[in-house]
Amino acid sequence: MTHHGTMTIETARLRLRPFTIADAPAMFANWAADPEVTRFLSWPAHRDVSVTCQVLTGWTSRYGTADYYQWAITVKADGPQPVGSIGVVAQDDRVAAAEVGYCLGRPWWHRGIMSEALTAVIGFLSAEGYQRVTACHDTVNVRSGQVMRHCGMRLEGVLTQAGRNNRGVVDECLYAIVTGQAGPQPMRRGRQQLTAAECGTLLDQASSGVLALVGLDGHPYAVPLSFVYLDGCVWFHSALTGTKLAAIRRCPAASFCVIGQDDVHREAFTTHYRSVMITGQAFIEQDEQRRQAALSALAVKYGVADAASRRREVEAGLARAVIIRMEVEAMTGKQAKELVTADDR
Repeated sequence: MTHHGTMTIETARLRLRPFTIADAPAMFANWAADPEVTRFLSWPAHRDVSVTCQVLTGWTSRYGTADYYQWAITVKADGPQPVGSIGVVAQDDRVAAAEVGYCLGRPWWHRGIMSEALTAVIGFLSAEGYQRVTACHDTVNVRSGQVMRHCGMRLEGVLTQAGRNNRGVVDECLYAIVTGQAGPQPMRRGRQQLTAAECGTLLDQASSGVLALVGLDGHPYAVPLSFVYLDGCVWFHSALTGTKLAAIRRCPAASFCVIGQDDVHREAFTTHYRSVMITGQAFIEQDEQRRQAALSALAVKYGVADAASRRREVEAGLARAVIIRMEVEAMTGKQAKELVTADDR
């Protein structure tokens, strides 16, 4: 391990730098006083700028320590004012591991700023010698999980009643990235891999698949479902309550498997199959227009061809069904070697 402390980091849009006491007014105004920002944090919103000054006094006093890492996030286009913070909240040199925490002012949400900052910090910590970087988020705070995934971190599990924040004692999702670790491995028999177009065709034609979630007890929870593949997402409908919805609300990590062909050839002791595996995140859809589009597509797929009947089904479904959207992060299709064409061989 080599420790250089909180050094300035530059990215395309951001400058991560050490805090100064002069940052107190901007920190207070931009995020520290906002209860919406601190909702999922372990410290309460600051009641006045004097509290912010006290916090910064503690932070800046530690900048002489080589293994102390606490950055002010600044956006180059917005000048030197800090708009958030990111730093190492725990570390263990014995296993070269560091845990990162962060927060960002509301005006800068949904602009990819935190993903850019976290990616930069992961790279910096890797150069310092850290081999494992982790981060946790309240299971309700799904957007924080999206940030972690965008930075290449992977969900390792849900820790039951393991954290405490301003909501009380909460379940937490644990994400990690092991620096230098190999990414997804290519299919061993690459000639059997389906193209993206072939995967899409299989999904359009298949009538059902199995959705796997992180169950409420931590064990995998898998359920067969009807579905439709639309606009690059997989859509399901569900009753208004149930284990499936509770699991998604607790942890959105999901996988979905579809077998589009499975012909048994007994004389050869094999099957001629085509299948698709998808990994991604499942969410309960709130947008009314997308809910309608998904229900209409489901109605068409499962036989409601008449437009008037389809409208009635959609109107009824909007009141009695929950629509689940699974965002696709990775999709792999495979077929039996016997189905590979001569040209592909």
